[in-house]
Amino acid sequence: MATLSVGGTTVFDGSALQSGVTGDVSGVTIFPAGHVVQIQSVETGALATGSANGPYLDDTPPQSNEGDQVLSLAITPTSATNKLEILINISVGVDGGTLFGALFQDSNVSASASCCNYVSTANTMWNMGFAHTMVAATTSATTWKLRIGTQISHSISLNGVSGGRIHGGTCKTSMIIKEYIPWA
Repeated sequence: MATLSVGGTTVFDGSALQSGVTGDVSGVTIFPAGHVVQIQSVETGALATGSANGPYLDDTPPQSNEGDQVLSLAITPTSATNKLEILINISVGVDGGTLFGALFQDSNVSASASCCNYVSTANTMWNMGFAHTMVAATTSATTWKLRIGTQISHSISLNGVSGGRIHGGTCKTSMIIKEYIPWA
């Protein structure tokens, strides 16, 4: 259980103030493990089309020059020891092949996380998602980028299919980054 000490004296033992303790603690905030410190998010329902080659189906991570970048989002962690959880949702139509999504941090060349899906029926809509969790390791701003593509140059339509948007922009691709205090 968490304790609060002031000047080397324990004033809160995790359940109650110690007897004889006086003072103003109105500016003190104690957050438990698992507490979400901040949430950043970005989403788009706009149509974006492309045909950039993605990674091959092998045992190497996707690279930052593969596919098309469709989202980016910056976050400035409040503590380097906190955790970041990045949640990705991709709505995309493709005319065939192996569809991929990959997440990149700052100028890193190799993806931090990725997913793929084999599309056996041409001109179909797919929804793919994945998550990535890591220690923040910095209190400086860091930018995350989502790239999508296919193994071979197939036509893709973000938030649509066959080059057209669907559902009036309500079919969306999104990225959510949560910073939280880790469990001990």
